[in-house]
Amino acid sequence: MLNDNTISAPKLVRNLAAAINHVRNTGKSLAIVKGNQSIAVLAPPPMKGLSIDQLIKVLENLPSIEDKDQRFSKDLETIRQSSKLPGNPWE
Repeated sequence: MLNDNTISAPKLVRNLAAAINHVRNTGKSLAIVKGNQSIAVLAPPPMKGLSIDQLIKVLENLPSIEDKDQRFSKDLETIRQSSKLPGNPWE
């Protein structure tokens, strides 16, 4: 490798597995150069989703459902107590 983020095309041909492992292990892209020109980039796939830290922040900022849950429970109890269901006509 020329440095930590570039590799010559001929050296890449001889050391493809090592280059892939470098990208996988470091998570950093590797520029492929031929002569003095950068011709391609070997890069890790884009990350999908959130990191654990980001997920924790999202979950901490969600609104509480305790108040709504308690109100919903009271509404159900009120409905149960006030409803006059018809009797079973087949009994």
